[in-house]
Amino acid sequence: MDTSSRVADAWWRSPLAELQRELGTGGGLTDEQAVQRLKRYGRNTFREDRARPLVLEFLSRLRNPLVLILLAASAVSAVTGETASFVIVLLLVLLSVTLDFVQERRAARAAAAFRESVAVRTRVVRQGAEREIDVALIVPGDVVLVSAGDLIPADARVLEARDFFLRQALLTGEPYPIEKRAVDTPQAEDLADATGPPSWAPP
Repeated sequence: MDTSSRVADAWWRSPLAELQRELGTGGGLTDEQAVQRLKRYGRNTFREDRARPLVLEFLSRLRNPLVLILLAASAVSAVTGETASFVIVLLLVLLSVTLDFVQERRAARAAAAFRESVAVRTRVVRQGAEREIDVALIVPGDVVLVSAGDLIPADARVLEARDFFLRQALLTGEPYPIEKRAVDTPQAEDLADATGPPSWAPP
């Protein structure tokens, strides 16, 4: 996090009061603060790998073992003078690779559109009132409201809690829910040791 290198290194261990002061938050953000922080930190989403140029993606399909065998066979046909066989095999390989490439691109676009259509929403405090927003719009300093059955939409520090049990098997492998409390965790060496969820940090 840009506000402090110490917070960036171990922000789950920072005293809660100090963390709130550094983030300039307490009872939630204003719309103006949220917009500014969204521009500064970006959306609350996982970083995606940079897409390769289409030409490289297409050429990568030629590394398929079966395709390489067919290309080698067509080369042998060309060397032995069987031009017709060479052309036929080469055209079949190019058509097959092109069809596979086009279908995969369409599937990727459809998957991206589906992800956008089922975007998860969460409740935050903005302008002093509860508001429902897309989880991608959460920024550092937001006060997030969760209840039983909700997904934790971002890394967050517990401000208030009552009977708050969190299932974190995907992170630590623990099969049972762990109770999280609104306490400072200076002794925690890593996130798994913290008794409360960590403070939000940009991806």
